[in-house]
Amino acid sequence: MKPVPKSLRIFFAIFPFFALIFFPWPMTLITAFVAGLVFPPLALVVGVLVDILYSPGSSWWEGTTWGTGLMLASYLVRHVVKTRIM
Repeated sequence: MKPVPKSLRIFFAIFPFFALIFFPWPMTLITAFVAGLVFPPLALVVGVLVDILYSPGSSWWEGTTWGTGLMLASYLVRHVVKTRIM
């Protein structure tokens, strides 16, 4: 598998934070999952920021829950893809 160029990795790391401002939160979590394929903990960070920005007084942390799920899914996808290719 060809490695991802550094400039594209930086774009994947920064784009979900811009999506957090310009897109609704479900679209932001989708971009966080795509970015999580490059940096898996990024999905959790974006999920926490979704909660901070969109629902600060909520009793259930929906963004954090989705971010944790997406982080675990991206770890799983990276592991399965890595083992299937090698």
